[in-house]
Amino acid sequence: MLTLPELIDQLLNVRQLPTISSVALVLEQSLNEEEPEIQRISRIISEDPAITSMVLKLANSALYGARRTFSSIQDAVMRLGFQEIRKMVMALAIVEYLVNKNFDMIDPPQFFSHSIGVASGMELINSTAGMVTENSNQLYVIGLLHDLGRWVTANYLPEVHQHIMPENNTESENKDIIKLERQNIGLDHAQIAAALLERWGLPLTIVQGVRFHHEPDAAPEATKKLSRLIYLVDNLCMKHKIGEVGEGLDGQIPETAWKRLGLSPDAEERILPQIKAVLEHSEVLLSIGGYRGEKARQ
Repeated sequence: MLTLPELIDQLLNVRQLPTISSVALVLEQSLNEEEPEIQRISRIISEDPAITSMVLKLANSALYGARRTFSSIQDAVMRLGFQEIRKMVMALAIVEYLVNKNFDMIDPPQFFSHSIGVASGMELINSTAGMVTENSNQLYVIGLLHDLGRWVTANYLPEVHQHIMPENNTESENKDIIKLERQNIGLDHAQIAAALLERWGLPLTIVQGVRFHHEPDAAPEATKKLSRLIYLVDNLCMKHKIGEVGEGLDGQIPETAWKRLGLSPDAEERILPQIKAVLEHSEVLLSIGGYRGEKARQ
């Protein structure tokens, strides 16, 4: 029987998974430096004409309500700031990664809406509660990437993926997606995504946040609060049908999930409308990122 590292090697190496935009990866690494420079960040983005075009189109869209036209990447970086540029580039990179792939198992708009909802919800809750202080600028990226393992199984293990979707699994009463994946593949989508992100060279905080988003109490102490935050928001989005990634979960949130972050369950009523408001962004991002709906399937 293969060990966990061997299973991961077999899936990630033998199947030759594509990587995400190199611009997004280099940018993420550069923005984690203590003092990132505007000129350097602008140069990294400008080296990719496609990303440059998409970022400028997005910056000049109604989404950002620009009062004047952004004519250069450096102008956009200066006026919008590092964090907003980071979010833009990673979101557009994820859209590029999703398009023209297997639409039978994963619906790109639904997948992306869920990813955007979780990413935004993590930022919104943390901005008011402030439970994650270190690496809080990575919360949005963690939210965007947390279910990437589901995309991997849908595209590279389609027969297994179809079988382990909870609504299609008739062999067991167990409908826990993590347990179903481990039973049928030997590892789960959180482990797959974390291994992929580690190979891409993303920071350990992002890797661990994604790895433990279904099992926050098992996370290392340094990222436990972060993992508890994504667990909470992920379940909140599933509970209210904000996007869909095929996990078949109801998103029931234990009261302890709120309390461990120093929050009251009443916060759900306050935060939910804010998350839903952000979802309008996902359609704009999908369009600018190259997704063309039904035409992309042909």
